[in-house]
Amino acid sequence: MKKLIKKLVAPLLRIYKSYRSNDVSHVAVKELYFGGHVVLSLPKCGGSTLHHTIQETFPFLFVYHIHALSPKGMEKFISENAELIDKGYHDLAKAIEGHLIGAARFKLGGGMNESNSLYVVSGIRDPVALGISQFFQNFKHHINSGDNIDTKRVHEFVVHNVFKKSVMKGGIDEWFKEEIEDALGFDLLGQPFDPNIGFRIYKKSQHINHKLLLLRLESFDRISEALGELYEVPAQLFRVVNANTSEEKGYKELYKRVLGEIQFEREFLDDIYSSKYIRKFYSEIEINRMLERWAHGVGY
Repeated sequence: MKKLIKKLVAPLLRIYKSYRSNDVSHVAVKELYFGGHVVLSLPKCGGSTLHHTIQETFPFLFVYHIHALSPKGMEKFISENAELIDKGYHDLAKAIEGHLIGAARFKLGGGMNESNSLYVVSGIRDPVALGISQFFQNFKHHINSGDNIDTKRVHEFVVHNVFKKSVMKGGIDEWFKEEIEDALGFDLLGQPFDPNIGFRIYKKSQHINHKLLLLRLESFDRISEALGELYEVPAQLFRVVNANTSEEKGYKELYKRVLGEIQFEREFLDDIYSSKYIRKFYSEIEINRMLERWAHGVGY
C-alpha cells in the first residue's frame, strides 16, 4: 500500500514543486487536466515507453495508447491479427482489444473536442528495423507454428507481411496520411523538421491548443526534453519508463544476431526508403546509412 501511495504522490509532488516555483502555471495544470492525451503511433516505434512515461508523470490523467484512429486503420488492425486471435493467443487479443477500445473511448469521450487542449504523441523509426521488431513482437506465435526462426524467415515476414498485410498496409506514407493528417488534421509535410534535433511540436493553425509531438526512436535520448516542450513543463518532470523493448525479452540474443546478419534486396529497400515521410524526418546521409546497413548486413 505504501508503495502504491508513493507511486501516485511522487509525480504530484514534482508538479507541485514546479508550480510553486512558477515553472508550471495554473493555466497549464488546468489544460492538462481537461485536455485529451493520446499516444497514436505506428507499432514498435516506442509507443509503450512514451505512454508509460507520460502516465507515470501525470497519474491523474488518462493517456490512451493506440495504433489507429481512423475507421480504415482500425479495420486493418483487426484483420491483421484475426488469424492469431482465432488460434487462441489471448494475450494478443487482450492487447488488441485495449487499443480498439482506447480509440473508441478517445473519440466518444471528446478527446478531439476543439474547445479542449489536445496532446498527441507519435513515433517513427527506421522502417526496416520496425519490421524486424514487429516479427519478434509475435515471437511466441512463430515458435508455436513450428517456424524455423532464422534470418530467412524474418526476411520473408518483413517483405511479405509488414508493409503489405499489417496496420501499415499501403506503407508508412498511407499510415501518416490517414491517422495523423486526415484523422487529426496536422500538417506534417508542410512544416520543416530538423533531423539533427529528432523531434518537433506541430500545432494546428486553427486550433493552437491542439499539439502533436513527432519523435524519432533514434532520438529517444531526448524524450524528457521533447515531452517537456509538448506539455510546456520542465523536462526533469519526466522519468523515462522503458517498456516493451526487444532488448529486454527472452529472445534478445537471437534478435541481436538477426539485426547483424539479415540482408534485403536493394529494390525492396529503395521502395521502403522512398517514403516521403521517411525522407522528411531523416537526412539523406542517415537514409543512405540505413540502406547500406540492410543491403550488406553490417552495423552502422
